[in-house]
Amino acid sequence: MLVVFNLPPIRAVLRAVGLEIVPFRLRRVMPGGSRGGARDARRANISGDTETGAKEDTCFADKFQDVAAAPTAFSSRVENEVTVRDYDDFKDRVGDMPNRLPILESNGRWSEMMDKSLPGLSYRAWRHVLPYGGTEYLSRTVWENSTVEEMCDFFNCDDTRASWDKLLFRHRVLERDERTGAECVFWERALPVISNRDYVFTRRTWKDVEGHTYWAINKHCTHSQTPETPNLKRVDPYFSAWRMRAIPGPDGRLTASECILSHFEEQKVNQDVARFAVKCGMWGMVKEALKNLAVGGVVTTIGVLAYVDAKDDDARRRRRRAAIRRNAEENKTLPSRRRRHGHHAVDAADADAIVDPRYVSASFVRGGGGGGEGEGDGAAREGGTASEQPGADSPAAGRGS
Repeated sequence: MLVVFNLPPIRAVLRAVGLEIVPFRLRRVMPGGSRGGARDARRANISGDTETGAKEDTCFADKFQDVAAAPTAFSSRVENEVTVRDYDDFKDRVGDMPNRLPILESNGRWSEMMDKSLPGLSYRAWRHVLPYGGTEYLSRTVWENSTVEEMCDFFNCDDTRASWDKLLFRHRVLERDERTGAECVFWERALPVISNRDYVFTRRTWKDVEGHTYWAINKHCTHSQTPETPNLKRVDPYFSAWRMRAIPGPDGRLTASECILSHFEEQKVNQDVARFAVKCGMWGMVKEALKNLAVGGVVTTIGVLAYVDAKDDDARRRRRRAAIRRNAEENKTLPSRRRRHGHHAVDAADADAIVDPRYVSASFVRGGGGGGEGEGDGAAREGGTASEQPGADSPAAGRGS
């Protein structure tokens, strides 16, 4: 059955009866009858088998690897941008994950929120209540049959995010640093129950010199032409950072991807309510991201009702990679299923942005954790590991997705 228009109402009706629109895929038969030969050759090369001479997979961040030490440079309109120090601090903080949770301030502790899995996906999340009452979230997600380059492109493309993050209402890149690939970004998110929130932040992705590990840092900033508006509350501070790397899959080769996420944002709402709301929605968001990663991460205008054949990896992967890269390059905004009011351009005015630094210390915003040793629930202050953390007793927990 051919579906000509992929509009949100049509998608909602089809979902209600258990159907889903996915991009059309052409089966590409490789020589010898194998459809996964190119992918297998590439991954064999990633795993250390270079006899095939296959070219390794790449993503947008690879071309900036040679300028990893260069400072982030925007116009004078941007202040408090993400820096190389933020990158170094975050690497130090989560470098022992998943064997050991990050170090916290004195008397700080990690509480496990959930440990869930699906075929091809495992997800584990913790939370840490900061001294002032806000919450930092930490998670580890493992996707099988996915390269780390795909994951890096997927999470750094806002057009793709709009197809799986149901809260993202509008977004726009305000400025770019062409040398380092860093961006200054505006988001508006439609949060449940409470009024919409907006974000102004800079982001930058680094690739380790040894390869196959990417570090992405999102950090709140000020932009003089994007001030806070009366109808929206500005999320500030905001810090979200990922470590994405290739890890061995079930076949023993580097066919799986791991994402360690550290996330904090001050939404200026009751903290217990925020923790409860985040816990209720985090697993659903992870599953939605997995589904969109599996079918290309984009909302198509023409598609067919189809069963996603897990064995049809090569054609599906090539289509997915091309779509993600095309969206990232063109910076087109795709309609989200959640957008009730249509797409709006970002308003600009000549005024100073409002900064509220009361909530989090500068060391935490840069990824630091404080002076004490980390402690998990029931784990010793020395050597507490992620596997030793029991679940949290409180029903109010937070977000790691």
